[in-house]
Parts: sequence; C-alpha cells; structure tokens
Amino acid sequence: MRAMPVPPTLVSSNGVAEVLTSKSQLSEQVKSVEDSLARLNDLELGLKALKVELQQKSDETSRVTKEYDEAMKLKTLTTDQLNEVKKAVGFRGGMDILRDYFSGLFLGVAGSVLATVITDKWKRQRALSKPVE
Repeated sequence: MRAMPVPPTLVSSNGVAEVLTSKSQLSEQVKSVEDSLARLNDLELGLKALKVELQQKSDETSRVTKEYDEAMKLKTLTTDQLNEVKKAVGFRGGMDILRDYFSGLFLGVAGSVLATVITDKWKRQRALSKPVE
C-alpha cells in the first residue's frame, strides 16, 4: 500500500516557503523512518545471533546432561563391580586377618621345631651307624 503524499498547506502568503518547509519536514520524517528501519534491522540481526547462541547453549546443556547421566551409570556400575570383586576375593575383616597371621606363625614355628627334631634324629642315627675306629 502506497503512502499518500501530504498536501502542502499554505497558511502564509508566501507559498514557496511553505512548500519548502513541508518538503524539509517530509525529508526529516523519511530520514527518521530510515534510521528506525536500520535500527530495527540491527535489532533483528542481534536477535538472530542471540537465538543461534541460545540454541548452541541448549545443545551443549543437553550434551552435558547426557554425559553426566552416563557417568552416573558408570559410577553405579563401578560401585557394584567393586562390591562383586570384594565378594570374589573374599573380603575379610581385621580379626580374620589377624587370626590367619597367628595361625601361620604357629604353623611356621611348629614346622621349624619338627624339622629340627627330625634333623637331630637323623644326625644321631648317622652318628650311631658309623663304625668306630
């Protein structure tokens, strides 16, 4: 739709001055509209850039959320796997370990005493079986 031109109104006897004033006002209004359109275009470009940035942030947020959820699943699996390994290895308390150490010490000492007794008997037997010269 075309804008209708504003007819110059002649209030004074000098019609030429009035038409020039009307044309300069019209030119200022056109310039003002052009400036407003330029600012609107700049605003539109800024809004488009903001939209792209917000979309990128949204994509990044969803990616991070997905990675966090996967990490939580792995953490749960890791905890479960650790519990299974403890069961498989036979995780024991401190008292069980202490009892095992003392029983190992007792068996070691008993084995050493037994070996000494056997060795002494063997040496005695060998000494008795030697001919006397």
